[in-house]
Amino acid sequence: MRKCSLGLRALLALAIFLLIPGRASSAVATRTGRFVDPANPVPLLAEHPRYVVMLVLDGALPSYFKLADFPHIAALQRQGVTYDSAWDGMLETETPTGHASLGTGTVPRRHGILSFSWVTQAGLHEQPTNPIPIQQGQLEQVLRRSGVPSIASELKKADPAATVAVTSGHKDYAVDAAGGPYADYLMYYEIQNQLWKPVAIPRHVPPQAVLSPQYLQAYAPHLAPGDQDYLAVQLALSSFRQVHQRVTIINLPEFDWPLGHLLGGPADKWFAWQLMTRLDTDIGMIEDTLRQNHVLKQTLFVLTADHGMLALNHRIPHELIARAVRKAGTSLDDYDYHSAGYFWLHNRSRAARVAANIVGLHNPYVRAVYYRAPGSLEYVRALGGEPLASPAVATAYQFLLGTLVSPSAPQVVMFLAENTSIVGRNETNWRGDHGGASWNAEHIPLILSGPGVRQGIHSAFPATIYDIAPTILALLRAPWTGMDGMPLYDALTAPDVAGADAQAARGARWEPFVQALRLQSRQDGP
Repeated sequence: MRKCSLGLRALLALAIFLLIPGRASSAVATRTGRFVDPANPVPLLAEHPRYVVMLVLDGALPSYFKLADFPHIAALQRQGVTYDSAWDGMLETETPTGHASLGTGTVPRRHGILSFSWVTQAGLHEQPTNPIPIQQGQLEQVLRRSGVPSIASELKKADPAATVAVTSGHKDYAVDAAGGPYADYLMYYEIQNQLWKPVAIPRHVPPQAVLSPQYLQAYAPHLAPGDQDYLAVQLALSSFRQVHQRVTIINLPEFDWPLGHLLGGPADKWFAWQLMTRLDTDIGMIEDTLRQNHVLKQTLFVLTADHGMLALNHRIPHELIARAVRKAGTSLDDYDYHSAGYFWLHNRSRAARVAANIVGLHNPYVRAVYYRAPGSLEYVRALGGEPLASPAVATAYQFLLGTLVSPSAPQVVMFLAENTSIVGRNETNWRGDHGGASWNAEHIPLILSGPGVRQGIHSAFPATIYDIAPTILALLRAPWTGMDGMPLYDALTAPDVAGADAQAARGARWEPFVQALRLQSRQDGP
């Protein structure tokens, strides 16, 4: 068969693109029920960014973007694509796992960062997200052993001279997970003599001129809301002025702590508004720096989060779980008590009994309990318990468990109602949490804006956190082979024909998962 002409290929690309689920302002419905926007036709020629700035609002919710009119954010939305149904699409919905998936475009069962800590199949207790192991390179060793690609590794294949810099406030584990072993500069903040000071993870230290400016330091007791996020942005800009990195990833930790955990996230709209206002100002500062360096129009902006956040209205004491485990004749080697429960058992043969005992608690906020037998890579739901909102919820749970299950995955997983968490020993004063499969924990913001991206579009496609890396790489003309996600072709000005078709097919398969989690969330209520 002869190759299609350029014009015909463009028409085919447009036709398939319009089949991808989405909606837009001033949109009209097609015969298929999909929505297209006649005011935003797909250009025939694509542009490509040279630089990327990704802002990760740690634990932020899409609802925060509606608290006021934020002019710089609104401009990015007008000039880009907003995904209204974006979600993690994986477990656990935690900072290390989320940032590893952001950086690698893969799910936890592949990149190996399952939680903050876990127990391996051989019984080894791994804690690679703690400060000393990070300094020793243990988290990066997990990523390297997994063999998964990353934004940094794949960009360097296309451009060996390219550099990648990642910054944060206090979250060294977010920086290390997002950048991994192939990022050039991994920087965060420590408190030294009551001063916030920038430091770098060994093996990823930038030129001294990046860390030395006095304006990068702040008196710790006097930090106002948004100051720590501001410092992370300033550190990234200091790096850009010196090394001109092509990819900048900035973790903004204050949306998670204190807003999320201490203040209840969506329960404290005033604090959320303050952080969003500071974020908008920070974006303007980033744009000014890029403009001064004559690269603003060559820069792709990505605004997203690593996980969602829920306000805690219901709490399950961890002592109930401990008793259910002891009653089954075993103990916990490790655990994660958050808006879901993840349990690594000392005697793994007792997993089914532990799951049955938890169901037997008849707690009204337990939605489902799953277990896996020794050597099995399949989770089985324990019988009993309250009925779910629909059978599709159980299907969604199984899909999410499939992103986690591996030889080192927990033997028992406990899903909870919306706005519910297991209260651990050090979490008694928490008002918000995440980690589980409820919609508020899974739902994340996602905005793409810049060269090569369509303008003024709201898409209903259920984009996942692991779609972001391949989308960035595709726009940078770098390979993304081996990633679990795919480029978001409905955002691109010139989508690949076969890719757009594959995205539409995946949307049809995964949209029911999102709808089911939303339905369960609504049924659970506040």
